[in-house]
Amino acid sequence: MPIQSRAIFAENCARQALYFGINLHYLLIAAEVRSGIQDRTVGNDIGPFAYDSATWLSECSDLALEVVLDDAERSVWRSQCIGAALSGARAMRSFIDREGRYPNLSELYQEHWKSPPNQATLNAALTATQALVDPAILGVTGTNPADSPAVSSTGDALAPTVEEEPRPEVNKSEELFVLKARWIMERLIDDFDLQDFQAAGILGNIGHECGGFHHFQEVLSRGATGRGGFGWCQWTGPRRRAFEAWCAAEGVKPTSDGANYGYLKVELEKGYKQVVVDLRKTVTLPSAVRVFENGFEKAGVKNWPARERWATLALAPFRRTLPPGLARDLSPDAQLSILDQTTYGGTKYWIVNEMAEDGDQILVSQNPG
Repeated sequence: MPIQSRAIFAENCARQALYFGINLHYLLIAAEVRSGIQDRTVGNDIGPFAYDSATWLSECSDLALEVVLDDAERSVWRSQCIGAALSGARAMRSFIDREGRYPNLSELYQEHWKSPPNQATLNAALTATQALVDPAILGVTGTNPADSPAVSSTGDALAPTVEEEPRPEVNKSEELFVLKARWIMERLIDDFDLQDFQAAGILGNIGHECGGFHHFQEVLSRGATGRGGFGWCQWTGPRRRAFEAWCAAEGVKPTSDGANYGYLKVELEKGYKQVVVDLRKTVTLPSAVRVFENGFEKAGVKNWPARERWATLALAPFRRTLPPGLARDLSPDAQLSILDQTTYGGTKYWIVNEMAEDGDQILVSQNPG
């Protein structure tokens, strides 16, 4: 089906811009430059973003995000909105990693399309697409476009295309937490259908309670009685006894990460499942931190800045490296990373490093269906 209108095209781009974290106006400018926002074929180039087959197949899929676009979808303009947003966001991150700063409009276009743009052409496209931006953002989000400047506005031709909060500095005592947080977040997202910041809200509380995985046993103050809290979540009293009994029944060490995640999952599926329901309603990282603490930890001293600091440390570097569900099936005590991935005969394959004392390198396959 051809593009019905430039406004409809802009709304489709807006959905993908919000999902992949790329500037909407940049996507519209790129389509204007490359095709005049027309679903057309010129030689080997197809669609509003004028993709050739080789570029499409190499840049417009991401197994970790479960975005796999075959060559037949290159001729579907809505699929091109997905592919351009995905590849554009990837190009932006590549530039930032290499240069240590955000690209301007010209630099992002060159990084994305591997061709030097004509500045006058870019400026003309910026002006020609300006009126499409705000209605598209409003149509998709229902909110004032001024509230989403990273997605809606390019400013002038040399302005940064997006703005992000800088990643926090990680000190030595926090490195273990950052290493472990990624795979724990992946499991929480898969097991409880959470957004990444909601999973990070849980990690913020865990990090605060156990000192970034350095203190399984609570350090008791002078004169305190009882055994104190234990484990990731510093389970105390009846909850500690229930945790220890569960570990004994399962034959796992209470100090292992597998045991701690396993029992956290048990509690969130049973006695504390309302916490998950409430957590899914949150829309910001601070609110996720507070909802989980108030419903699950219920600490006497909240110390919100510390909990939010750990949550930020978990969320800032987070990028999915394993397809949904895969982390759940591998070693619960290992740090996991993908060494390579491919698709052959309809089956997906991953070479995965399990980094643990008894870790290994394994081949995982996912058959169709």
